Amino acid sequence: NEENSKHSTVGKTHELDQRAIKVFLSRLPDIWLPRKQDPDFFVDYLVEIVENGEPIGLHFAAQIKGYEDITNGPKPLSYRFKTKHLKYYLNRSQHPVFLFLINVTTREGYWLFAQKHLKGKVSAKDLDDQGSLTIHFLAEDSLSNFTKFKCLLPEAEQFVRDLHPGSV
Repeated sequence: NEENSKHSTVGKTHELDQRAIKVFLSRLPDIWLPRKQDPDFFVDYLVEIVENGEPIGLHFAAQIKGYEDITNGPKPLSYRFKTKHLKYYLNRSQHPVFLFLINVTTREGYWLFAQKHLKGKVSAKDLDDQGSLTIHFLAEDSLSNFTKFKCLLPEAEQFVRDLHPGSV
């Protein structure tokens, strides 16, 4: 059994991410439309906002990562992402991409607007030269303050439109 656990097909990372997805989905308003991306390359869900019973055409992409408490005490709110994925979010995605870091032990979650963070805080050289980067999440950007997240969505959509202006 020890040999199987070292080389398991479905490992701990998959388990944590699946548990994190369940927490993420439970935090969304029931009326919103989370659409699982299949296959889920770079993005797990594309979520459409619904207001007054109608989809409003406002979407955001969600990439969800999970972790669990191993020891007691404060945890660093960070996760190491492949730069290939981060460059996709910044240079290719036409939707605002939010990274979600979910503590599956406490069911606490944190979010970060990827394109704005990458454009303002990460150098193009770091994205080009490194295979992965550690992204730090802020405690105040918590899913427990969902109103703050929801209020940011129109601004995030405008940011991505300005980042990738289309033809007239």
